[in-house]
Amino acid sequence: GKAVGIDTRATSAITDGAPGATSTAPARRRRRPSRMHVAVLVAALLGATWFFRDAWRPEDDVNGAPAAKQRAGTDGMQGMQGMQGMQGMEGMAGMSMGADGSIALTADQLRTFGVTFGDADMRTMTNAVRAAGNVMVDETRIVQVAPRVGGFVERLYVNVTGQPVRRGQSLLELYSPELLAAQQELLLAAGLQRSIGQSAVPGIPDNTTDLVAAAKRRFQLWDVSDAQVNEILRTGRTRRTMTLYAPASGVVTERTVVQGQSVVPGEKLMTIADLSRVWVEADLRGADAASVRAGTTADIEITGLASRSFAGRVEYVYPTLETDARTTRARIAVANAGGLLKPGMYATVRLSTPSRTA
Repeated sequence: GKAVGIDTRATSAITDGAPGATSTAPARRRRRPSRMHVAVLVAALLGATWFFRDAWRPEDDVNGAPAAKQRAGTDGMQGMQGMQGMQGMEGMAGMSMGADGSIALTADQLRTFGVTFGDADMRTMTNAVRAAGNVMVDETRIVQVAPRVGGFVERLYVNVTGQPVRRGQSLLELYSPELLAAQQELLLAAGLQRSIGQSAVPGIPDNTTDLVAAAKRRFQLWDVSDAQVNEILRTGRTRRTMTLYAPASGVVTERTVVQGQSVVPGEKLMTIADLSRVWVEADLRGADAASVRAGTTADIEITGLASRSFAGRVEYVYPTLETDARTTRARIAVANAGGLLKPGMYATVRLSTPSRTA
């Protein structure tokens, strides 16, 4: 009938000590660091790192260069580390830059980057103009073959357009009744002059009138050669036809006569062009025409002759403007001894005109 008291602390202790027993009292919890403590610790670490980084200033690096210069060079090349792998940029990351922005290059870097040196001096500046052009016949080297007396072409020696001829070469044989009558008069004048020279009449001088010279002058006006006239006087016989000779060397660019054709004085029979020198006419834009003048040097490249270039000089700049293309033409004289340049070829012209000295 007596009440029995149980000590809970002893029971708890006994229960805790028994293996496999379950504790009926709540276990004591361990303390964990709060977020504020972690934040304070991280801030302290960052501040210490920043302080010691600014305070540490080595006097020299391992190579003996001052630290300030090393930092300046590193800062100047910041962002260029990735250029080491680029083609042709080997060694760029190894350049050193001074505090004033100057860069020091080694001999290997000079060769790698292709750096060259030159003296600063006064030089003449030039205006360069590029234009398209065409090869043309030199108009001052064109001659026409036209008879000065009417007649008929009995024989034609040059009967192909494009045929080359030499000065003095026979072109055609012309039969002319007028020339035949003039030959007979020449022979009569020669005989009459001989008879007057043999006159024995006292007081009359010999050779008062040169009849033969007057007759020869007619043939000269008709463009008959002296050799043909002298042959008539030597043989004492007339010729049925007279020969027309080439007045210049060149190429027959046009022929309007055929064998057996009748011709009149002044009629154009052939055109001969000397192609030993040609013209190249360049088309200049309005903005470029002002910088080109007579005497401007020209370097000419011809389509189809890519391996050759020709030198020339501007002789004349036309004062007129092409209304359709709005261009001005410049005439360039080019030597063509080899005959490579042919009229009608397309050309690329580069003109260089001295402008000023700087």
